[in-house]
Amino acid sequence: MRSKAVALVLLLPLGACAANPSFAAPRAVPTPSAVQPMLCRSAEVRCADVLVPEAAGRISYAVVPGTKPGHGLILVEMGGPGARALQQPDLDSLGLPPSLAADDVLLISEPWVDRPVPAGCGAALSEFGAEVSGNHPAQGSFLTRCAPATWTRTAYVAALEAILRHESRSLTGIVGQSFGALPAAAAAAAHTDAWLVLNAPVAPATTPGTAVLGERVTALHAALDRSYSRTCVPLGLDCGESGRRVADAAVRRATVTEAGDIGLAALGASYDLRTNERWLWSTLSRFPALDQETGLQLGRMADQILQRYGGGEIALDMAAFVAGMCQSYGGWDPPARVQNGAPETLLVHVADQCEGRRTAASGWETQPAPIRRGATCVLGNSLDPVTPGVWAARWRAVLSRSTFTAYRFDGHASLATAVKLGGHSNCGPLIGPA
Repeated sequence: MRSKAVALVLLLPLGACAANPSFAAPRAVPTPSAVQPMLCRSAEVRCADVLVPEAAGRISYAVVPGTKPGHGLILVEMGGPGARALQQPDLDSLGLPPSLAADDVLLISEPWVDRPVPAGCGAALSEFGAEVSGNHPAQGSFLTRCAPATWTRTAYVAALEAILRHESRSLTGIVGQSFGALPAAAAAAAHTDAWLVLNAPVAPATTPGTAVLGERVTALHAALDRSYSRTCVPLGLDCGESGRRVADAAVRRATVTEAGDIGLAALGASYDLRTNERWLWSTLSRFPALDQETGLQLGRMADQILQRYGGGEIALDMAAFVAGMCQSYGGWDPPARVQNGAPETLLVHVADQCEGRRTAASGWETQPAPIRRGATCVLGNSLDPVTPGVWAARWRAVLSRSTFTAYRFDGHASLATAVKLGGHSNCGPLIGPA
């Protein structure tokens, strides 16, 4: 099970499960340069960097030893965009199953992590946060003032090859979790002998950005309604209502700022509804008549989703998330406005920032998938509110000769959870001790 802090570090970037909000606390990550990666403080973990001209600078990475160091090397892409891969403190936090414990793990930082903060980022991100909290229409793209470096397929593959040369090693396998499916698939195309496992993958790059948004909103609504219907009886609530209507009613009773927090908290809770749903519905059904601690929990969960810290500033992670999403998909049509405080408000505002890429191609330059010699496996969660199960089905069509394992989990599951819930799997790399 991932630690609470690490889960929330990856919460927004489509790559992890939300923590119980009673443990959530605002992150304090003002700039990339202010952060020394946790892994680099550990004697067991080796960190280094390589110069990658195609990625316009140095790229940092870490090798985390497995139980049999040197046995094999697995590239693990845990999600994003906007994730700080090198802040994973240990192997347990990566959410890998026991069958993969023997091999070393390679983690690669995104390009923005080791760069100076672009000028104008602070003000641009503050304006973006105010727009999300108050549901004001976007005032142009903040990416014109705050554009952190993001991966493209060309830059990512160049960085990976430089790292492997520096390490004098080859890849045994590749894991792509959530958004990590895009870089993992690019790596797999260059390393056809390595096995590939995608879990709860983000949509392939051929999916238009507007479709990515719409499908995620649909999955989020379905998850919230399903959660409320499961919880209304034990909480003594009106089962004639739906989750979305309960959230809407709480928003109508809220101030503008409170409404923004409600929507953000509902989005955050969806990452692990089984853990968070009793808190979510007991809070929203009696809003604003909350005790002080519950009110603070609501704000803390909203802070985590919007990446707020300190005096309400927003971490550069949020800019990297938005820039990465816009770069990864083309076809961003203007999204419809939503009610202030709706759970999908943040997602709509992200799409607002991508309008300049309506006709642009994906930075992942989707190419015909090569015939792979290594095992190729896709695990899809039919109940996932973050990466809808339909996206896993699309990867099956993209990846030739792949196997598919379906499972059901009310949230965004780690690979270890997916393996437990998926039961029998014919994916060779995942067959091991329970």
